[in-house]
Amino acid sequence: MGYNGKAKIDFVINRVKDLQTDQYRLFQDSDDPEREEELELEIEGRSYYAEGRSYGLPENCYPDEGETEILTVMWKGKKFPWELTNEETEQAEDAICNAVQEDDGGPDESDYEEDYDDDDRDYDPGYDDQ
Repeated sequence: MGYNGKAKIDFVINRVKDLQTDQYRLFQDSDDPEREEELELEIEGRSYYAEGRSYGLPENCYPDEGETEILTVMWKGKKFPWELTNEETEQAEDAICNAVQEDDGGPDESDYEEDYDDDDRDYDPGYDDQ
C-alpha cells in the first residue's frame, strides 16, 4: 500500500551561539556545554511511496518507488538561515515520512472549523418550512 502527502513537523536541533559572530553553529569539543541551546524549528515536507510489482510477466513488473523531501525549514517565523546536518536532515525526513503515513489522506477536523451558523447562510431551498 502506498501513501502520498505533505506534513509539517516540529523539530528540535542543538546549536551554540558564537560569542564573536553572534551566529549559531554546531557544537565543538572546545565549547562549554552550558552554552548549547535548543532551537525549535518547523519543517514542512512531502513524502510518497508507491509499492512496486514483483509478480507476473517481466514487462509488467516494476520496483518500489518513493521519496521524502524537505520543502521549508522555519525558525521563529522566518526561513532558517543555516544548513541542517546530514543526520538532522535524515531524522527530519523520517519524521515527515511517518507523519504522512499516519495521516489518512483525507481532510482533518481542523479543515472544517469554520465559525458560522446555519441561520447565517443565504440559501433558499424554494419552499417554506411549515
